[in-house]
Amino acid sequence: MSTKFIVVSFGMIAASVAPQRTIPASTDTGALRIAAAIAPRWAGVAAYAVEVNEDTGLAAAPRLLKSFGKTAELNAV
Repeated sequence: MSTKFIVVSFGMIAASVAPQRTIPASTDTGALRIAAAIAPRWAGVAAYAVEVNEDTGLAAAPRLLKSFGKTAELNAV
């Protein structure tokens, strides 16, 4: 298992919040920096850590590091 870091931006679609774009990051600090930098341009942004099994490609539920604005819950990435 290895930890991957991602930043997900959220936009408003039909009066609800939906994920729009996923950006990979090298570290948790990098994910937090990216999230803070792009937050003013989106309805919401969240940085996540995801445990991934490199052999099977299966991912655990993402763990929220920090969110900005309006976000939705992610079940799997």
